[in-house]
Amino acid sequence: MNKHEFIEELSKQTNLDINTCTIINSIFEDNFFISKSSKDKIIEELVSTLNIDNEKANEIYTKGKEIFNKEIKNKIFHPLKKRS
Repeated sequence: MNKHEFIEELSKQTNLDINTCTIINSIFEDNFFISKSSKDKIIEELVSTLNIDNEKANEIYTKGKEIFNKEIKNKIFHPLKKRS
């Protein structure tokens, strides 16, 4: 999954527009996304950048992490499978 596909999937799952999801992706890229210690920093940046509450930021973080984790698992278990 490339950056564009991640942004589209995040948009679909969060019902946010592509521009907002592009900003969210930038925040994820600026932090070590899979580190538990970065979660609070990412959520804080989402709250301040998007002017949303902690609950919504946590939902966005969780969806992004789920998309990322699913793609990693797919690559591990099906390394030769072509992605559409």
